[in-house]
Amino acid sequence: MSRYVAEALAGLGGGAVVALLGLGLVLTHRASGVINLAHASVGAYLALAYYRFRDDGTLVLPILGLPSKVHLLPTPTQATAFVLLVVLAAVVGVALHLLVFRPLRAAPPLARMVGSLGLFLYTQELVRLRFGGRSAATTRRFPVLPQSSVRILGSQVGVDRLWLAGGGVAVAAILTLVATRTRFGLLTRAAAASDEGALLMGLRPDRAAAANWVLATVLGGLAVVLVEPIAGLDPTSTGLLIVPALAASLLGGLSSYWLTAAAGLAIGAVQAVVLG
Repeated sequence: MSRYVAEALAGLGGGAVVALLGLGLVLTHRASGVINLAHASVGAYLALAYYRFRDDGTLVLPILGLPSKVHLLPTPTQATAFVLLVVLAAVVGVALHLLVFRPLRAAPPLARMVGSLGLFLYTQELVRLRFGGRSAATTRRFPVLPQSSVRILGSQVGVDRLWLAGGGVAVAAILTLVATRTRFGLLTRAAAASDEGALLMGLRPDRAAAANWVLATVLGGLAVVLVEPIAGLDPTSTGLLIVPALAASLLGGLSSYWLTAAAGLAIGAVQAVVLG
């Protein structure tokens, strides 16, 4: 029994990443009615760009046809790398909203999903061309969370797993409060229900949608960066984390942050037990 408990607790790290990616899917769906199948692959690009910048101060650009990279700093630090990650994720989130999904807002749901599938294929190919197809699963670079372990119920559990699980729950709580207690949450719900109704109320639905896309993209990038010391970072297969993340968001009805976070953590724990 203790073995199963240990494996379930160890799976909380991967489950937290599934939860965070699922929360990003809920954010974009509530704001734009889109199930973004490219969410995890965009997170993989952001994480790879973060680690490349942390290595040598080079920013890898996400637009094919432009120069592939720009050297920004000779000696980057953890703090500057995180600032770059957040800024880059915010820019990518706004670009996705303005260039891809806002033009599809009036399209049928299937057309919006096909658009997200096209974005998934683009980001997968972008990662392959910019970073190569080599697996980075054995690489352990610049861990952000503590790497020690604690004993729980007779089993050693990594502290980083507990931090990730706690972070997933905290993000779900914050998003729930924002959605139910703030003007921004009201604006998001009004814009999702009807653009025309929101405009008549004096609200700006485009701004709310763009802000939600920024939040979702930042969450996706952070999730993949934080899980790298646990599961590694594969340029190809990391984008497939969208499958369990989508399962978690669907269990949450694509609307509940709490249920999505709980489902993500449960999926990670069950997967760890089954694989064990």
